[in-house]
Amino acid sequence: MSAIVAEETKHGIQVNEGIIMDTIDFPQLRSLNLKRLQNLKGFCSDVDSQPLFNKKVAFSNLENLHIETIYKMKMLWHKQLDPDSFCKLKQLCVDDCENLINIFQPNILRRLPNLEDLQIRNCNLVEEVFEVQGKNGDEICDMVVSTQFKVLKLINLPNLKHVWSSDPQAISTFQNLHEVEVSNCKSMKSLFPASVAKSLKQLKKLKIHDCGLEEIVAMEEGLETVTKFAFPQLVSLSLQLMPDLKCFYLGKHTIEWPSLKQLMILKCDKVKIVAFNELSFPNTDALGHDVPIRQPFFQIEKVAFSNLEDICIGDKDNLKMLWHNYLLVPDSFCKLNKLGIARCKNLMNIFPPKMLRRLQNLENLEIRDCNSVEEVFDIRGVNVDEICDTVSNKLRVLTLFNLPKLKHVWSLDLQAILTFQNLHTIKVSNCKSLKSLFPVSVAKSLEQLQWLEIFDCGLEEIVAMEEGLETVTKFVFPRLFSLCLFSLPELKCFYPGKHTSEWPSLNYLCISECDKVKIFASNELSFSDTNELGHHVPVQQPFFLIEKVAFPNLEYIHITFMDNLKMLWHNHQLVPDSFCKLKKLLVGGCKNLINIFPPNMLRRLQNLEELKIGNCNSIEEVFEIRGVNVDEICDTVSTQLRVLWLFNLPKLKHVWSLDLQAILTFQNLRTVEVLIVKF
Repeated sequence: MSAIVAEETKHGIQVNEGIIMDTIDFPQLRSLNLKRLQNLKGFCSDVDSQPLFNKKVAFSNLENLHIETIYKMKMLWHKQLDPDSFCKLKQLCVDDCENLINIFQPNILRRLPNLEDLQIRNCNLVEEVFEVQGKNGDEICDMVVSTQFKVLKLINLPNLKHVWSSDPQAISTFQNLHEVEVSNCKSMKSLFPASVAKSLKQLKKLKIHDCGLEEIVAMEEGLETVTKFAFPQLVSLSLQLMPDLKCFYLGKHTIEWPSLKQLMILKCDKVKIVAFNELSFPNTDALGHDVPIRQPFFQIEKVAFSNLEDICIGDKDNLKMLWHNYLLVPDSFCKLNKLGIARCKNLMNIFPPKMLRRLQNLENLEIRDCNSVEEVFDIRGVNVDEICDTVSNKLRVLTLFNLPKLKHVWSLDLQAILTFQNLHTIKVSNCKSLKSLFPVSVAKSLEQLQWLEIFDCGLEEIVAMEEGLETVTKFVFPRLFSLCLFSLPELKCFYPGKHTSEWPSLNYLCISECDKVKIFASNELSFSDTNELGHHVPVQQPFFLIEKVAFPNLEYIHITFMDNLKMLWHNHQLVPDSFCKLKKLLVGGCKNLINIFPPNMLRRLQNLEELKIGNCNSIEEVFEIRGVNVDEICDTVSTQLRVLWLFNLPKLKHVWSLDLQAILTFQNLRTVEVLIVKF
């Protein structure tokens, strides 16, 4: 089918006997969808007509027009459309029209005063959307003042060079635009002419992905003055996959984004600075040559991002610093709620001292794959009086992943400068240079901490030793629910000084591949003994020092690949209610562990449901019964053990060292698996 309406006469369209009309109207049509009409050339047949819609058809009340997969169409409209045709059109969507070259010729927009939504997708030959000036230079689109455009989406237009063929200059265009999305337009070097960018007072969302842009706004030729851009309503800005993008605007300029809440910049490696309002650019040497200077990504002289809540920056190899330490004014970034930084290999630190006062609303911080970051919070040189307003910050989630040079999360102990009492979740992994995680003051303030995960790091202790402290330090984690320590080969202890710790809410505990940890839980306070000469002699240091009931709510314990672990719990020091809710215990790959349950632990097994032990070369028995007083464990006669799984325990001689008599019963056992065990 090459046409929808066929011409029946030479000079007009015959609609009734004796009546010839030059134009046929569809006054009741509100929505028109033309899809997969691969041979369609025009809506109304005309051998001399190339456009899809010529002057012989009119759509006086059409509001929605969708055109898809019409391969022979080269133009949408005739220059001489009926005056009332398309005058109420609100939405135009064009998709997969491989021979279409442009969308709007000059003066077409004057016929579309109500168009609000324009979406162009997958049109390989489209080079421009709005032809502002005709080929002969005398056709100027002078009726664009009242355009109602709100949404503009340009997707996968590989030959698109310009959205506007030239700068409309004094024509007030697109002042109602709310949302602009442009993606996979590799031939486009800039998005907006300067006059259009200046008119975007209603723009709320700008998304540009996978394009060939070198600048967002095209440089105005011959302009020497400072250009001011203001986007008073812009809430979200996303720039991704633009390897040639250098800046927002090449000329001297200032930018204001008072409403911006979300900023995402990923894989735009040539962008050196995103917020800049100093009027001088590169430095020059004695010979007048340009000298590169180290520029922060955010460099602003006045309040530029007073409402910014979410920042995500990634894949910027040239980025060395995020913000200037001195030029930022107090209210800039004051509402920052979430910050994510990823794959910035030359970035060295995240927060300089002057930024700390702006962290009172930061709740989520995530740093990933930054090879040069040495510290997150730079405390050096901070004046307590300067940041008194940030003592109580809101940071809830801290994620640090693959930071090979990270030495400190906090460069110094904060003392009374900053507290992190709202931290809820901490995840740290693959940070091989990190020797400790918390300063003492931070560890003491973690009242809301519920999840702590540390994987594959160089930690020697969780909390750094406080210099000069002789007294016993007390750590309390009242809400900690889950603790995972995995692949920490240098970890020796929780804290190297004298201390006690409490974990009243801990429910899940996983410790794996922490070879230097020797004891899992104890409450002794001495760290060294003396020999006959009075010299201090190191003693076996426990991992957890416990003053009172330490794990009253612990239900799941997972301990694997701890080669130096010889005992899980102290036989005499644990108080009765510790571990009383334990349901599942998994122990594996602990080659020096000799037994699992000493006699005094049996009273705590009344809730144990699942016990799995595997690949422990030295274990000789599971339940040590010798020396048990029946009266002491009468409350554990009826155990809840349902699953017992023993695998590859070459030295196991007894599951129970003696006959239990009436001491313990296992009437709930349902599954027993014993594999490769040589009794």
